[in-house]
Amino acid sequence: MRSFTFNPIEATPVVSGILSGPVGSIRITLVFDTGAVLTQIHAPTLAMVGYGLNHEIKKAVMVGAGGERHEGTLLKCGKIVTLGQKIENFALGAFDFSELAESGIDGLLGWDIVKQLHLEMDGPKGLLKVF
Repeated sequence: MRSFTFNPIEATPVVSGILSGPVGSIRITLVFDTGAVLTQIHAPTLAMVGYGLNHEIKKAVMVGAGGERHEGTLLKCGKIVTLGQKIENFALGAFDFSELAESGIDGLLGWDIVKQLHLEMDGPKGLLKVF
């Protein structure tokens, strides 16, 4: 078991990770979002590690909690390491998260990855345990 902390006072829990791409790796910060169907990352962040149109699977549409629609792209991703887990060769949403990026958030850790984890979350203590 590994334990991770988040700030329980903040409006949303965030976790860190490492995104690896064709030209390198960078540290990323993601909102732990079980309501997001798939993991989604700010398109310019993906470009920093070499992801582009040549990795496109298909066009994608994201519908936010308020019903707003955003167009993006579904990409084939090489690797993300987060919460002590390595996730490889999976589909990832590339969207414009400029507003989140201004706050230091690179995207959303979605249900596609979260559902693969055996975890326990203690919100009041800001503790996330991954088994």
